[in-house]
Amino acid sequence: MPAGAHIRVAITDLEIPSIEEAGELEDPSWLAVEPGEHQRLAPRPKLPREPDQSSDTGRVDEATVLQAEDNIALRALRTRGPVTAGALAERYGLTAADVEPTLERLVLRGVVRRDAFTQEREDGRAPATPQYLHIAVLDEIQRRQVHARRVPRPTATAEQFAAFLLRRHHLHPEHRLVGPPGVLAALELLQGEDFPVKVWEQDLLSARVEDYQREWLDRLGLAGEIVWTVFEPVSADTSRTGRVGVALSDNVGWLREAGERELDPKTKNVLRHLQLRGASFARDLARGAGLEPPQVEAALWDLFRAGLTTPDTFSAIVAATAPHFAFHAGDPAPAAHADR
Repeated sequence: MPAGAHIRVAITDLEIPSIEEAGELEDPSWLAVEPGEHQRLAPRPKLPREPDQSSDTGRVDEATVLQAEDNIALRALRTRGPVTAGALAERYGLTAADVEPTLERLVLRGVVRRDAFTQEREDGRAPATPQYLHIAVLDEIQRRQVHARRVPRPTATAEQFAAFLLRRHHLHPEHRLVGPPGVLAALELLQGEDFPVKVWEQDLLSARVEDYQREWLDRLGLAGEIVWTVFEPVSADTSRTGRVGVALSDNVGWLREAGERELDPKTKNVLRHLQLRGASFARDLARGAGLEPPQVEAALWDLFRAGLTTPDTFSAIVAATAPHFAFHAGDPAPAAHADR
């Protein structure tokens, strides 16, 4: 039997004779007048029957059947979540092939959605059996989800948040760090931000690490664990910056913005020698580049501000920013990054 035939037969069998057709019955009608007495009614006269415009056989037309199928399916979907065609067909004793044409018509009308709402496959592709959902039910589900997200959540008080920050940054007496590993852990939380040179030791590291020593900080630089640099843009002048930042070697690439900066020939010459020779002392750079030591010093710090070089130790930065700083030919020079 073709798809939907069961429903069409059921609808056709429910046809009820009209009043005019009832008058054509041969049996007379009876009416109770008083208890125990009956009066026989004469048969109703036969009225001329209008020809059925729906079809030659007297059955309902195809459009009426399709509309009835759509209404039955919509009523079923309106009170259910996502269902497959097979599950819906089982309710009415039909097959999935009988129900799918009706569901697809409703999808085309825009009143039903077809998707994989609750089914998932490991390969990430759409499930082989689609599900159908009434758009009104889908709207209600989405509305309830939005409402659930807006339910007030417990929040921390200002005191609780402050206590969390103290523990998180190891400022609480019970959460302070120890030794070079502690210095590295403290720097990991402070990386990406520039601070005045004096603040690094006086306020930041000494408050987080028990018995802090500068040797521990310099040891991390010599081991290549950290990189000292400048994150905030600075003007291309010859003045030294009083603010520096730090980053773990693996993070400096994405923490610092890439940018091009014009360099004078002398500075380019120093950078080229650093890239070829690696970490070098200032006297070696001055001899190789054919420049005077003060010229090499100015070029090195200009490269430092541009993010192209970094000193091996924090002590070199402290010495360069100290008052009445004097350059010495034996001072270590910043080491160039080969990828810059």
